[in-house]
This record gives sequence, C-alpha cells and structure tokens, in this order.
Amino acid sequence: MQWSPESAGGGSAGARAIAFDPGAGQVRRHADASIGARAVPATSRFAILHASPAGRPHAEIGMTLLIAGLVLFLGTHSVRIFADAWRSARIAAMGEGAWKGLYSVVAIAGFVLIVWGYGEARAAPTVLYAPPLWTKHLAALLTLPAFVLLAAAKTPGTRIKAAVGHPMVLGVKLWAFAHLLSNGTLADVLLFGSFLAWAVLDYVAARRRDRAAGVAYPAGPLSRDAIAIAIGGVAWLAFALWLHGPLIGVRPFG
Repeated sequence: MQWSPESAGGGSAGARAIAFDPGAGQVRRHADASIGARAVPATSRFAILHASPAGRPHAEIGMTLLIAGLVLFLGTHSVRIFADAWRSARIAAMGEGAWKGLYSVVAIAGFVLIVWGYGEARAAPTVLYAPPLWTKHLAALLTLPAFVLLAAAKTPGTRIKAAVGHPMVLGVKLWAFAHLLSNGTLADVLLFGSFLAWAVLDYVAARRRDRAAGVAYPAGPLSRDAIAIAIGGVAWLAFALWLHGPLIGVRPFG
C-alpha cells in the first residue's frame, strides 16, 4: 500500500515523510518538493508527516482553531453530563428562551471553528498512523447504521428508540469510531476521538437520567422502523456517493 498525504486528507508541497520499514529495520526519509511525501514505500507501516516550515503556521493555526471549536461545541453539549443541576438553575434564572439562544450561539461558533480549524490542519497534516485500505470500506459500511440511528431519533415511535433510548448519540458513536478507523492524522484523531469520548459519556449520563426519572420510550408499529431505515439508508447513499466528496474532499467509494 502506498501512502500519500492526499490520502490522509490533504497534501502539502515540500513536506517530508519519515517512515519505519519493518523489513529493513531502519528509518528512511522521503522528500519531494513537488509531490510532498508520496513516495513512502509499500513496506512502511508507521509514518509521520512533518510539515515544511511554510506549512507549519497553517497546521498550528488549524489545530488551535480546532481545539477551541471542540471546547465550545462539545462543552455546551456536555453541560447536562457534568452540571445538570447548574443548567437547571441557569434556565430558571434566565428563562428557557434566553438559555437556548445563548447555547445555540456558543454551539454554532464552536461548529464554525471546528470546520475552519480542521480544514486548515488538513492542509499540513501530521500523520500518526496509516490505516490500511480496507478500513476505508469498513468505515463506509459502519456509517450506514449510524445514519439509520440518526433517522430513528427523529422518527416518532420507532422500536429502535424504545430499545436504545438515545439513537442519535449512538449514531455519533458509530460515526466517530468509523472515522477513527480510517483516518490517521493528528487532526482526525483529535476531532473524531473527542466526539467518540463525548458520545460515550453523554450516552451513559442520558440513560442514567432516564432510569432515575423512570422514562420509557414507547414502541410503535414496525412501519415506523421501516421509515427510519429507509430514510437513513437513502441519506447514507446520497452522502456517500454524491455529497461526501464535494463537501469533505474524500470519496468513500473511490
């Protein structure tokens, strides 16, 4: 398998790759001013891409923006995990409308910073590991149930929601885990690892609240689940075949 910075989410001219060749038992360097680190041999198993001096400012700015965005976005979505009583007190003091407005502004600002920072970081990536090609196809398949879970969260009366309680959070778990499998840059690990950790904590906290309050989610007819599966499947297909490439820059199926 040949590795290239483009396959990790972007390339940068003048980059230098340092690869460990287990067959030769030594570290070899590959550099090309025009194509970056594309010539890492198929025997390489571990690689780190070091951005050239010209690319480092982009990477540093990108990582800073990405971290700030994750703190804002996941921070707002973690209040119920770590400070549910404080949240209730703030809503009582401010009013529900004002709280939702402030919450939305901070979350949107965080999302914008995540998108901006991730894009900048991909321009000069630091590769921690080079996933084999099959992980790309596995990730594409794992996101199918993730889309179905997202659809089930918005379809009333599904047996999926009755069984798992919070299908949207489970969908985020699957999405983040799938992308961790198939992406090995520092920005990828930070982004998808953060979302995976958040989803695990949020799901545990949400189910604990459900048990404490005696919340149960009623199950409707199987037709509701069929609707959720159909919507999720169509959305997954559209995103995988037509939207992921233009929006993200990577085509799941080549």
